[in-house]
This record gives sequence, structure tokens and C-alpha cells, in this order.
Amino acid sequence: AQKLAKNLGVSLGDLQGFWEDQTGGPMPYRMESMDMAMAKGGGAGPPLPAGQQDIVVNVNLTYYVR
Repeated sequence: AQKLAKNLGVSLGDLQGFWEDQTGGPMPYRMESMDMAMAKGGGAGPPLPAGQQDIVVNVNLTYYVR
């Protein structure tokens, strides 16, 4: 933010707010669901394949500009 402000010929004021969004992360897993499936005669879920997982986090900071 400071580098961008310098390139634009302005200065940063106070931080006004921020926002964060995460995508591509692991999905929450509820043990209760597995227990209920097992109680009803269902088996475990499919095996998880080995590999790579990307996690992307976007952060937006909003500053006052002077």
C-alpha cells in the first residue's frame, strides 16, 4: 500500500477497514455425520487421493488517503 501510494503521489492515512476471503481450503468435516452413516449401515467415505491442494486467501485493506 505504501509503495502504491508513493507511486500515486499521495500519503496513506489511517486504516479504515479490512476484508478477508479464503477459497480452495479443506471443507469442514462433521464427525456426527460419519457416526450417523455408520449407525445406518453405511460405510466410510471414499479414500482421499494424495496430491497437492492450493489455498488462496484474498485480503483487501482500505486506507484513508491524504
